Amino acid sequence: SAREEEEDPQLELQRKKVILGKQLINLQGQLQMKERVKRSTELTIAEIKMLPEKTRTYRTVGRMFLATPLPEVKDGLNKFLDDTATEITQLEARKKYLEKQAKSVMDEIKQSESTSAISTGG
Repeated sequence: SAREEEEDPQLELQRKKVILGKQLINLQGQLQMKERVKRSTELTIAEIKMLPEKTRTYRTVGRMFLATPLPEVKDGLNKFLDDTATEITQLEARKKYLEKQAKSVMDEIKQSESTSAISTGG
């Protein structure tokens, strides 16, 4: 019937809205986690900068600690921080994209509702 044909696009839009909402929530969690990791790494770098060059330092490898020269530890942390910043930038870009999609779906839903309200005498 005509009513069922009208419902299908409406249901599909609602499904898209739910899926996008879940993706945005998941992405927000990933962003928050990456921001925490970034802050923690920045604090670690700040602490390590205060150490004398001859300080014995270690890095974790699986379940063990491996003696590593201080400059190598600093380089590794700085690279990790750069990688994390890049990941955050990528996640933020994805978030903007999903937000645009969600807005588009919401606009379609509103347009669809107003069209169906007009067609049913509203």
